Amino acid sequence: MVNQPAAKSVRQALEESKRRFLSVSNERVENARSFVNQLLRGSNQDVDIDKVNSVCHILHQLAGASGLYEMTDFSNLTITCEDLAIKLKQVRGPEFTSNCEQLIDFIDLLRHIIQVEAGTINDTNTSQEKIKQAISGNFALTVQNLILIVSNVQNVALEFKSHLTPMGFEVHFAKTWEEAIAFLANQTPKGIVVQTPVVGGSALEIANAARSKAEGSSIPIVFFGEEENFQNKIKAIKAGCDAFIASNLKGKKLAERIKRVFAKVEPKTYRVLLVEDDTVQASIMNTFLASGGYEPHVIIDPSQFEEALLSFKPDIILLDVMLGQVTGFELAKYVRQNEKFTTTPIIFLTTQNQLRYHIEGARLGDDYLIKPAPPELLIATIAGRLERYKILADQIGKDALTGTLNHAEFMNAANEMRNKSGAKACALVIDINKLALINHEHGYASGEKVIVALSDLLKQILRSLGTLGRIAGDEFGVITDTLTDKEVLDLAGFLCAEFAKKQFTSQSGTFSAAITCGISRNKENVSLEDWIKSANDALRTAKEYGTGSIGID
Repeated sequence: MVNQPAAKSVRQALEESKRRFLSVSNERVENARSFVNQLLRGSNQDVDIDKVNSVCHILHQLAGASGLYEMTDFSNLTITCEDLAIKLKQVRGPEFTSNCEQLIDFIDLLRHIIQVEAGTINDTNTSQEKIKQAISGNFALTVQNLILIVSNVQNVALEFKSHLTPMGFEVHFAKTWEEAIAFLANQTPKGIVVQTPVVGGSALEIANAARSKAEGSSIPIVFFGEEENFQNKIKAIKAGCDAFIASNLKGKKLAERIKRVFAKVEPKTYRVLLVEDDTVQASIMNTFLASGGYEPHVIIDPSQFEEALLSFKPDIILLDVMLGQVTGFELAKYVRQNEKFTTTPIIFLTTQNQLRYHIEGARLGDDYLIKPAPPELLIATIAGRLERYKILADQIGKDALTGTLNHAEFMNAANEMRNKSGAKACALVIDINKLALINHEHGYASGEKVIVALSDLLKQILRSLGTLGRIAGDEFGVITDTLTDKEVLDLAGFLCAEFAKKQFTSQSGTFSAAITCGISRNKENVSLEDWIKSANDALRTAKEYGTGSIGID
């Protein structure tokens, strides 16, 4: 158990740090207000973009830093102001003037919050209401982990919320088609649940509106309602629906289905392991990291490092260099000897600014920050390293050309599904016919275009219906436990027909390609290899019957 730093020292350090922040923030708010006043007095047609950028920069700094001191209203309002300032680059005329006036009102509210936090004035119900209205008004804060639920049945909406909230999502309700479309015009949620039929319009139109947005191609969309025939499901899939949940699905089964659909966008709280032998700094860093949205684990005794590393399994490690009898560099060497943590980012925090320390830090870690590191820089460095680490982790186990699972990871996913779902698990193997001939006649670049086109089609159609992998040069595999035998057969037929419509062009001319499919339902007492082999056997049998055929084991 780590000894807790002295509470009085920690409080004093935090209070002093917050006082400095409030003083600097007051100056920045006044500067932002001055810039906006200058913009308001100038031409609303020939706008000084440099001044607009200065306002945006100031507000962005304030938003990032205020979160470290748990000033929630201030942080939310600065983001609202930043969104409004960004709009000044896009609008002109009366709208520009109106936006400037609105922004000045909001900046005055920021100044009010600073004065309240500093204890120079008392807050009032009127000011609290103004702040609340500003945050929730037309320029509302964009919530990062928001799910849109479209339903006019309160019990249904609340049940979905009860399953999504523990996953870290916030929920926005829309009762009608009009409300849903209006919401999507301003925000792109992390996911959408639509209860069918929709009051006032079509669920397919809501899906289309979401998919047409810049970042809308990857968000999960779920339809919830009475079971429909597969042809209607195909229409919904083409509109961008990821999954169908029957209205009779309740309780634990509904929760499991929701978890499966939204798992890929479930907000992740990254674990940060910090080794810092100064108790006051350790406590302050713990507060900063927690306020930044991370899950910190702080140890002040380096002898506890091994146990903390193995039990906490951090996503990133922060090491002080000078730790008494042990150095951060020595701890980093230990980390790199463990295969589980060879790619885990390491950031060194130290007062040592000599070149030799920088060289050692570059050899063993990823970043080297000199104390005292500003909280904004520390949080930004952590976020940047984690983003690159996430990209690297995502690439591991993926096929380089298509981004789908490689053979080994696909087999692991298939094994997990068969262990979980038993006979409900079904394997679909898809082969590109005569790919070798396409490569010979049209070139390998054209062959790769065919492979990528099939991959894109499968991603578009399958979405959350199954797990996709490239299991050979010309073969893809799909594992699903959400479709009946007939639906899998209909899906395979639909894929064959859609892919046959595609046209490809090379220097040798225009050509098309075709696929053949094999299907096998999982069986008891059959090994994983034999299960996938039976789908391949069904595929080979289908090939005997010609292009576009489907074999069933």
